[in-house]
Amino acid sequence: MFTYLLIVALASQMFCGCTAETVEIQPVSAAQSRPFRNMPKKYGAHKVIDNNFKTQTITEYLASDWEAGTWVTVHLGAEFCVETVEIWYFLDLPKYKSTFTCTNDEIWCHSCEGYCAKKAPLLISVYTEDYTGSPSAPPPDNGCTRGDSVKFHNMHAHILTMYELKVFVRVEE
Repeated sequence: MFTYLLIVALASQMFCGCTAETVEIQPVSAAQSRPFRNMPKKYGAHKVIDNNFKTQTITEYLASDWEAGTWVTVHLGAEFCVETVEIWYFLDLPKYKSTFTCTNDEIWCHSCEGYCAKKAPLLISVYTEDYTGSPSAPPPDNGCTRGDSVKFHNMHAHILTMYELKVFVRVEE
Protein backbone atom coordinates (compact mmCIF):
# COMPACT_ATOMS: atom_id res chain seq x y z
CA MET A 1 0.00 0.00 0.00
CA PHE A 2 2.81 2.42 0.85
CA THR A 3 4.49 1.77 -2.53
CA TYR A 4 1.21 2.58 -4.28
CA LEU A 5 0.86 5.86 -2.35
CA LEU A 6 4.47 6.77 -3.16
CA ILE A 7 3.86 6.23 -6.88
CA VAL A 8 0.67 8.29 -6.68
CA ALA A 9 2.54 11.04 -4.82
CA LEU A 10 5.29 11.25 -7.42
CA ALA A 11 2.84 11.15 -10.33
CA SER A 12 0.61 13.81 -8.78
CA GLN A 13 3.60 16.07 -8.27
CA MET A 14 4.35 15.86 -11.98
CA PHE A 15 0.74 16.40 -13.10
CA CYS A 16 -1.03 18.56 -10.52
CA GLY A 17 1.84 20.40 -8.88
CA CYS A 18 1.23 18.81 -5.49
CA THR A 19 4.04 18.40 -3.00
CA ALA A 20 5.44 14.96 -2.27
CA GLU A 21 3.60 15.03 1.08
CA THR A 22 0.19 15.78 -0.49
CA VAL A 23 -1.65 13.79 -3.15
CA GLU A 24 -5.00 14.01 -4.86
CA ILE A 25 -7.40 11.24 -3.88
CA GLN A 26 -10.09 10.12 -6.30
CA PRO A 27 -13.36 9.73 -4.34
CA VAL A 28 -15.02 6.33 -4.75
CA SER A 29 -18.61 7.59 -4.73
CA ALA A 30 -20.76 10.69 -4.42
CA ALA A 31 -24.29 11.51 -3.24
CA GLN A 32 -26.46 14.62 -3.40
CA SER A 33 -29.64 16.03 -1.91
CA ARG A 34 -31.55 15.83 -5.22
CA PRO A 35 -30.42 15.94 -8.86
CA PHE A 36 -31.63 18.91 -10.89
CA ARG A 37 -35.07 18.25 -12.42
CA ASN A 38 -34.75 14.71 -11.09
CA MET A 39 -32.29 13.83 -13.91
CA PRO A 40 -29.53 11.76 -12.22
CA LYS A 41 -27.98 10.51 -15.48
CA LYS A 42 -27.33 14.05 -16.66
CA TYR A 43 -26.80 15.95 -13.36
CA GLY A 44 -26.11 13.23 -10.78
CA ALA A 45 -23.50 13.44 -8.03
CA HIS A 46 -21.23 10.99 -9.87
CA LYS A 47 -20.53 13.71 -12.47
CA VAL A 48 -18.55 15.74 -9.93
CA ILE A 49 -15.93 12.98 -9.52
CA ASP A 50 -15.69 11.69 -13.10
CA ASN A 51 -12.60 13.78 -14.05
CA ASN A 52 -14.53 15.20 -17.00
CA PHE A 53 -14.76 18.98 -17.07
CA LYS A 54 -17.52 18.79 -19.70
CA THR A 55 -19.99 17.26 -17.23
CA GLN A 56 -21.50 18.86 -14.16
CA THR A 57 -23.46 18.07 -11.05
CA ILE A 58 -26.48 20.21 -10.40
CA THR A 59 -28.26 19.77 -7.10
CA GLU A 60 -31.57 21.32 -6.12
CA TYR A 61 -33.93 20.97 -3.21
CA LEU A 62 -37.66 20.47 -3.12
CA ALA A 63 -39.88 23.30 -1.97
CA SER A 64 -41.06 21.09 0.89
CA ASP A 65 -37.57 20.89 2.45
CA TRP A 66 -36.02 24.22 1.44
CA GLU A 67 -34.67 24.70 4.97
CA ALA A 68 -32.29 21.76 4.50
CA GLY A 69 -30.55 23.46 1.57
CA THR A 70 -28.60 21.53 -1.05
CA TRP A 71 -25.59 19.28 -0.54
CA VAL A 72 -23.10 17.01 -2.26
CA THR A 73 -21.06 14.42 -0.35
CA VAL A 74 -18.06 12.52 -1.68
CA HIS A 75 -16.79 9.33 -0.06
CA LEU A 76 -13.03 8.73 -0.12
CA GLY A 77 -13.08 4.97 0.44
CA ALA A 78 -10.85 5.14 3.51
CA GLU A 79 -9.97 7.59 6.24
CA PHE A 80 -7.43 10.23 5.20
CA CYS A 81 -5.91 13.41 6.55
CA VAL A 82 -7.56 15.99 4.24
CA GLU A 83 -5.56 19.19 3.69
CA THR A 84 -7.34 21.02 0.87
CA VAL A 85 -10.46 20.71 -1.24
CA GLU A 86 -10.96 22.29 -4.66
CA ILE A 87 -14.29 23.09 -6.26
CA TRP A 88 -14.31 23.77 -9.99
CA TYR A 89 -17.43 25.78 -10.82
CA PHE A 90 -17.05 26.23 -14.56
CA LEU A 91 -15.16 23.88 -16.86
CA ASP A 92 -11.43 23.68 -16.13
CA LEU A 93 -10.90 27.44 -15.90
CA PRO A 94 -8.81 28.34 -12.81
CA LYS A 95 -10.69 31.65 -12.62
CA TYR A 96 -13.74 29.66 -11.42
CA LYS A 97 -11.95 27.46 -8.88
CA SER A 98 -12.26 27.72 -5.10
CA THR A 99 -9.68 26.15 -2.78
CA PHE A 100 -10.61 25.49 0.85
CA THR A 101 -8.01 24.68 3.52
CA CYS A 102 -8.87 22.04 6.12
CA THR A 103 -7.09 22.24 9.48
CA ASN A 104 -7.34 20.29 12.68
CA ASP A 105 -9.10 23.19 14.42
CA GLU A 106 -12.53 21.74 13.71
CA ILE A 107 -14.42 19.66 11.15
CA TRP A 108 -15.04 22.66 8.84
CA CYS A 109 -12.72 23.68 6.01
CA HIS A 110 -12.07 27.42 5.89
CA SER A 111 -9.63 29.87 4.30
CA CYS A 112 -11.19 29.93 0.86
CA GLU A 113 -9.01 31.22 -1.98
CA GLY A 114 -10.20 31.91 -5.50
CA TYR A 115 -13.75 32.12 -6.79
CA CYS A 116 -15.39 31.10 -3.48
CA ALA A 117 -18.99 31.46 -4.66
CA LYS A 118 -19.65 34.76 -2.92
CA LYS A 119 -23.40 34.56 -3.53
CA ALA A 120 -23.70 31.01 -2.20
CA PRO A 121 -21.22 30.37 0.62
CA LEU A 122 -20.63 26.71 1.33
CA LEU A 123 -20.08 24.81 4.54
CA ILE A 124 -17.47 22.14 3.84
CA SER A 125 -16.97 19.45 6.44
CA VAL A 126 -14.65 16.47 6.64
CA TYR A 127 -15.89 13.61 8.80
CA THR A 128 -15.91 9.86 9.26
CA GLU A 129 -19.22 8.14 8.64
CA ASP A 130 -20.58 6.23 11.61
CA TYR A 131 -18.09 8.00 13.91
CA THR A 132 -19.24 7.64 17.50
CA GLY A 133 -16.98 10.27 19.06
CA SER A 134 -17.55 13.99 19.33
CA PRO A 135 -17.56 15.70 15.90
CA SER A 136 -16.52 18.96 17.55
CA ALA A 137 -13.25 17.51 18.84
CA PRO A 138 -11.41 15.64 16.08
CA PRO A 139 -7.97 14.23 16.91
CA PRO A 140 -5.08 16.61 16.18
CA ASP A 141 -3.36 15.92 12.87
CA ASN A 142 -0.96 18.84 12.42
CA GLY A 143 -2.82 20.99 9.93
CA CYS A 144 -5.37 18.71 8.32
CA THR A 145 -8.76 17.19 9.12
CA ARG A 146 -9.20 13.41 9.30
CA GLY A 147 -12.19 11.68 7.70
CA ASP A 148 -13.53 9.39 4.98
CA SER A 149 -16.18 11.77 3.63
CA VAL A 150 -16.36 15.41 2.55
CA LYS A 151 -19.70 17.24 2.51
CA PHE A 152 -20.41 20.44 0.57
CA HIS A 153 -23.52 22.07 2.06
CA ASN A 154 -25.26 25.14 0.63
CA MET A 155 -27.85 26.60 2.99
CA HIS A 156 -28.53 29.78 1.00
CA ALA A 157 -29.41 28.87 -2.56
CA HIS A 158 -31.84 26.77 -4.50
CA ILE A 159 -29.24 25.23 -6.82
CA LEU A 160 -25.67 24.00 -6.26
CA THR A 161 -23.63 23.53 -9.46
CA MET A 162 -20.11 22.05 -9.70
CA TYR A 163 -18.04 20.63 -12.53
CA GLU A 164 -15.39 18.79 -10.50
CA LEU A 165 -14.33 18.30 -6.88
CA LYS A 166 -10.71 17.58 -6.01
CA VAL A 167 -9.59 16.33 -2.59
CA PHE A 168 -5.93 16.55 -1.54
CA VAL A 169 -4.68 14.48 1.40
CA ARG A 170 -1.47 14.10 3.33
CA VAL A 171 0.60 11.00 2.58
CA GLU A 172 1.05 9.00 5.76
CA GLU A 173 3.58 6.30 6.40
